[in-house]
Amino acid sequence: MNFLAECVTTQTEEDFWMVGFADHEFETRQYLILQRAFEFDEQDVEENMNTYYFELGDQACSSYGGIKEFKLYPSMVQIKLEPQTAASLNVEPELEIQFKVAKNKWNALKALLEKVFFDTNILEVNA
Repeated sequence: MNFLAECVTTQTEEDFWMVGFADHEFETRQYLILQRAFEFDEQDVEENMNTYYFELGDQACSSYGGIKEFKLYPSMVQIKLEPQTAASLNVEPELEIQFKVAKNKWNALKALLEKVFFDTNILEVNA
């Protein structure tokens, strides 16, 4: 799956970080949302939900963990899913999202992605 994200958002909510890529700001058809809670409770740990969460175009197409590589470039991201995650979500294992953002917004995107993928080895930043 590949798409052009006309809308890129970075948000810090009450208890989680969120990064979003969407084809349109309104009437969105294709999107990727990434989230990570500030803290995890015992139930999160027991249910293997103590990591980042992503949603690809629909809540039914979501997972805690399951990304093998996430490469950030100034105008795109390239994502490789773990084969078992791609199979269970019934999606292609590779995704490319192109976008255009100002330098300060790119820096905010990079900073929030570092928080979302904290303590993993999947984020690669290519400036």
